[in-house]
Amino acid sequence: MIYIVTLISFCLGLIIMWLFVRKRYDNSSSEPMLEKQLTVALKAGHTSVWGLDLDKQEIYNIKGHILESPRMPLEKVKPLFYSDDDLQRFMQAIDDVVSEKVDVAEITVRYKSYVTGNYEYIRKFITAQKNKQGKVVSLVGTHKTITHEVEIRKKLEEAKLKAEESEQFKMLFLASMSHEIRTPLNAITGFSNLLHEVDDPEERNAYLEIINTNSDLLLTLVNDILDLSKIENGDIQIYAQKVDLVQDMRNFERIAKNLARNKKRCLHIDVKHPYQKLVVRIDKEKYHRVLYNFLTNAVKYTHEQGTIEIQYEYRDGRIHFSVRDNGIGIPDNKKNRVFSRFEKLDHFAQGTGLGLSLCKSLIHNLGGDIGFESEEGKGSTFWAEINTECFALAEA
Repeated sequence: MIYIVTLISFCLGLIIMWLFVRKRYDNSSSEPMLEKQLTVALKAGHTSVWGLDLDKQEIYNIKGHILESPRMPLEKVKPLFYSDDDLQRFMQAIDDVVSEKVDVAEITVRYKSYVTGNYEYIRKFITAQKNKQGKVVSLVGTHKTITHEVEIRKKLEEAKLKAEESEQFKMLFLASMSHEIRTPLNAITGFSNLLHEVDDPEERNAYLEIINTNSDLLLTLVNDILDLSKIENGDIQIYAQKVDLVQDMRNFERIAKNLARNKKRCLHIDVKHPYQKLVVRIDKEKYHRVLYNFLTNAVKYTHEQGTIEIQYEYRDGRIHFSVRDNGIGIPDNKKNRVFSRFEKLDHFAQGTGLGLSLCKSLIHNLGGDIGFESEEGKGSTFWAEINTECFALAEA
């Protein structure tokens, strides 16, 4: 019996000793494990831990590396901030924590990474460490790179803004188009119904002219809407081809004079031809579209007996063309809206207000530039430049 009790006591002792040793082993081995887990977590979160010795005014790495060396004077760290504003917010956060205005300060700043050399967006949390007397002797902070988050947030904000602009544009488009489509359709329908009731040839011709004018206006409107839809969807295609620009501009000169004659406008159309031959690669349809729009606006807003001058020139890999008139010009308070959609200088003039906006989009898709100069009461010059490849050039 005693033997059995002794055996049991011995076994219990062994068990207790084993549990004690295991507990000691577990405690000693858990520290490296926790250390490893903390390191992995900080690395996965793109976060480092740093400290600030207030007496020595030194910043030092605790976990991760925000500094190139283990310790650096605060004065040498200050130039790593992107701007004075970033540095000022960082120093203010330190003051707030040291003075115990806040327990934990949170700021977002731009800070230069010594690894990449790039400025990154950093979110910092800063808190104080006190000695036994309750005095703040150092600070501990986290340093988390959030550049990716900031970029995503910016993209989301841009997408939201585009969606809002698209919705506003849709409402404006429907409101404008309902009027612009009805006006020529009503004219076409009304005067077509009157034709069979009219016997006088002059009156019939007048009605036919009104029908033709409004048919052209409706066709232009449809083309503008289709082009606008392509541009919005990114479906616009560029078809560059070799074009003899001198011959092409001579043909365009005839078109310009016919346009002025058809509009019953007595205008002087002057096309400057500085070359005998100029062969370039260009998207002929889109270049014609822009030039024709410049021309129709010039004809529309130039007084009787006025002058319209069309010029073109090859400049360092680009074709520059312009249409200048001595018409009514553009008031200063409307110049910043010239290339806006549905913007019309004269609300009583025919047109949709889409033409110049489409011209701007077309030219930018061709990798070119567009602009204008204008003085109210003296006229306007609209110009565009398109990248091109020159195959033959002979000056006049």
